Amino acid sequence: MRFGFNSIVTGLLAAASIALTMNTAMADGFKPAVIAEYSSQLPNLEMVRYVKVVFQPGGKMDNIEIVHEEYCRLFQGQLTHINHTTKITDVFTVGSLWSPPKGHRHTVTNTGEGLAIMWVYQLVEKGAKKSEM
Repeated sequence: MRFGFNSIVTGLLAAASIALTMNTAMADGFKPAVIAEYSSQLPNLEMVRYVKVVFQPGGKMDNIEIVHEEYCRLFQGQLTHINHTTKITDVFTVGSLWSPPKGHRHTVTNTGEGLAIMWVYQLVEKGAKKSEM
């Protein structure tokens, strides 16, 4: 895979923007960090973003909207995921893979005893707001 200076700068700017817009979320016990962004040559896809989200015990992303198509993997801990749109609750453990539907509202809570680490691949479409998670 290749990425250039523009990809690195875009990644740093997106991480800074996410950090600024998610101050209240960080106070709720979770912290997202953009690890990498890769530009895409597919017609409707601007980039693939790789995000690491660390949840403190009890940390919660509360009632967020999924704005990009994304694929999640739980690397460590336990997360309880509530899809407010479908009213479905799932408990994810290490190794779980899932794809929350774009446009739905979700709450994700660390219900384990230690840190929970979730890796997320986001497919950012052309014209989408890059700073939104």
